[in-house]
Amino acid sequence: MTLNEERRRDQLAAAAALYPDEPAAEVARLLETYFRHVLIDDLTQRPPDDLLGAFLNHRSTAAVRSPGEIIVKVFTPRIEEHGWATGNTVIQIVTDDTPFVVDSVTAELGRELHDIRLMVHPQMPVVRDSDHRLVAIDAEDATTTEAWVYFEIALVSSSDELQQIAKQLRRVLSDVKAAVADWVPMIERASSLAAHVRTADLPLPADEVDEVASLLEWMSAGNFVMLGYCHYRVIYERDAIGLQPVDGTGLGLLRKKSSTQRRMLSGPVAQKALEKRLLVITKANSRSTVHRSAYLDYVGIKSFDENGLVDGEHRFLGLFTSTAHHASVTTVPFLAAKAERTLELTGYATASHSAKDVLDILETYPREELFQTDPVFLAEVANRAVASRYHRQLQLFVRRDDYERFTSCLVYLPRDQYNTSVRSRIQSVLMKALGGVVADYTARVSDSPRAMVHFVIRTKPGTPPPEVDVHELESWLRTAIRTWSGDWREAMLTEFGEQEGARLIVRWESGFDDAYRAAYQPRVAASDVRQLEQLGSSMAAQIYQPRGAADGERRLKLFSATPIGLTQVLPILLNFGLHVTDERPYLVRSDDQQTWQILDFGVRAPKEQYWGDEHDDRAGRFLEALNAVWNKTAQSDPFNQLGGSVGLSWTQIISLRVLATYLKQTTHYSTLYLEAALTENPEIAALLVEGFETRFNPDIFINDADARASAEAEIASQVLERLKGVPSLDHDRIIRCYLQVLRATLRTNFYQIQWTPDPAEPLTPVALKLDPRRVSHLPEPRPMFEIWVYSPRVEGVHLRFGMVARGGLRWSDRPEDFRTEVLGLVKAQMVKNSVIVPTGAKGGFYP
Repeated sequence: MTLNEERRRDQLAAAAALYPDEPAAEVARLLETYFRHVLIDDLTQRPPDDLLGAFLNHRSTAAVRSPGEIIVKVFTPRIEEHGWATGNTVIQIVTDDTPFVVDSVTAELGRELHDIRLMVHPQMPVVRDSDHRLVAIDAEDATTTEAWVYFEIALVSSSDELQQIAKQLRRVLSDVKAAVADWVPMIERASSLAAHVRTADLPLPADEVDEVASLLEWMSAGNFVMLGYCHYRVIYERDAIGLQPVDGTGLGLLRKKSSTQRRMLSGPVAQKALEKRLLVITKANSRSTVHRSAYLDYVGIKSFDENGLVDGEHRFLGLFTSTAHHASVTTVPFLAAKAERTLELTGYATASHSAKDVLDILETYPREELFQTDPVFLAEVANRAVASRYHRQLQLFVRRDDYERFTSCLVYLPRDQYNTSVRSRIQSVLMKALGGVVADYTARVSDSPRAMVHFVIRTKPGTPPPEVDVHELESWLRTAIRTWSGDWREAMLTEFGEQEGARLIVRWESGFDDAYRAAYQPRVAASDVRQLEQLGSSMAAQIYQPRGAADGERRLKLFSATPIGLTQVLPILLNFGLHVTDERPYLVRSDDQQTWQILDFGVRAPKEQYWGDEHDDRAGRFLEALNAVWNKTAQSDPFNQLGGSVGLSWTQIISLRVLATYLKQTTHYSTLYLEAALTENPEIAALLVEGFETRFNPDIFINDADARASAEAEIASQVLERLKGVPSLDHDRIIRCYLQVLRATLRTNFYQIQWTPDPAEPLTPVALKLDPRRVSHLPEPRPMFEIWVYSPRVEGVHLRFGMVARGGLRWSDRPEDFRTEVLGLVKAQMVKNSVIVPTGAKGGFYP
């Protein structure tokens, strides 16, 4: 005996011991019979007294039962009333042991959305006396087996609802009883009808007749669950026709049909009824109450009078079995011929690869829909599906029911796009477009690149489905199912190409969180992937203008493989003259779990022209300058504002910064004041840069010194002219100092430097050779020549008082005035050198 068997025995023995009115061993045996198919966990989770109470109460319900009687009891057991409880509502059924009892009741409960908590379904051999009283259970002389079915469902508190559940279940079980009782007669009727069809003189092609007869035989062979049959005859009243049941022909669910229940037809439905076609296969208006909750399959075989006109119909209602659904179409009568005709209409050679694709489409086509669909429509579906089998676009095929009750919609879409949310969105669009009140669907998701979903959209009875533009509806569906991930994958393939895109999709597809997806379109994410792939160990930046943003507003996006703090970025942006309005941080992870940071800043420039236009790419120069500053190739200071205000590049700004650092050492003005003099007068700053380029750029005024000197003088004149509009006297003096130092500079290595913001490249300092005697604000004595050296990492100076001089080098710790320190040292050097060389020299640097 296994451990679970021991647990079951002990639990039931404990329950049996609680009932002293009968021997414990006998009660335990009955409990074992009753609970034999219940999972051990369901048994052990319930107290023994509740198990005993459930059995005894069910036995009480079955105490008296007439042959064929259906007993249904629905109640909520309570300790104070019944002596046991479950916390759920209990359904007890006692009926004949026949097929479909359990699955029919289960389907009904599911249709009404009752949550089933427990099901017990023992087949109970019973003995009853002449008064139909229960005498014994599971006795050796038992001659009758009954179905005792016990359900626990989620608590129902309304007494009216309890009664309604009982009423519905009695109706279901009555339908089960009728269908099972007439099963054999319905099978015999289908078989005899098949024989009749084969021998009758019908006004139809012989192959059609043979196919229908074979289909009836196939249905009778266990491929169709026969649930109802009735023979109808065509009647005429005035200008209308109708179908009238023939008395005494009803079987199963149609057993109660009588000649008084005729139905008059009109319009297309009447035309279909009189159409010279032997077989009609469609869906009935009602769901099956037997076996499973699906709309009943309707198979009609028309009869004809001596004039070849339709005079009646043999109608079978039921459900195609799972065998019928999974058998190859080539083995199913009627479908085999339909598949052959469909392939013929597609135009593909039988042995071709495309023909095999067509057959595969038909094999996976919703089987019930395949029975109903015309080969012409199937050929259209097959041709489009084969032609686009490798495409990722959604495809929609729409077929209206011949009897104007529903619309069948077949949707193909990429498998990786299908999920419950997408299906729900498709269903919502179809329901709205087709005026649906009820929708059913089946989905097929296999190893094929495409998933298939079949929707049946039913309209209100008496309301035909509307005509729709299928192409427009298909377009709506494509829009409705668009997901961020799906659009991103498409964008990646467009951005990188098929092969590289597929590789990068795997690398990045799970890296974007919900916050990122909410903020950015998929195509933006594809562009960001390119930035991250090219990033390496440095930082990259993008600038863009959101839709609807003001002219001066932009968003700045930074990409980094290492964490970036706000305190690192904000001072830099402030030095560019930008106001930071907001910041959005995101983390992106690649498939190797490496984390990348994206910071998206809202920035506002002081003037609209800060970012330039199509003729002046100031935004591009801003990004270059930002990279240079970030990589410490350029300095972060207010001079960077000049890029936006007058369009200077980061290298042009360096030419001003060199002059400013020299003035910091040679005047009493602070660094901020020296910077403000130019940033508040940006047009003059631009002229100074132009003067620097005019004086030193070797690529202009080649071999024309006079033209260069003339242009330089003109620029100096413009600077002096503009000084008349400078309101600050200090700024006037500072700008004059800038101009004077510029004109006192003799040579520079500025245009020999290969400027790049790449931190991997060596940083070359800028050197100016000056004639200090031409700078009026310098104190005496003034050197004959002076070399000023600048880079973001070091500043230096060399003072030489004659053509022949000697001296040393000083590593200063005085950032504010190390030139003054060096000047004092060189004076002393001159005294010491007076007996050795004519004069002195001295160099110094910081730090």
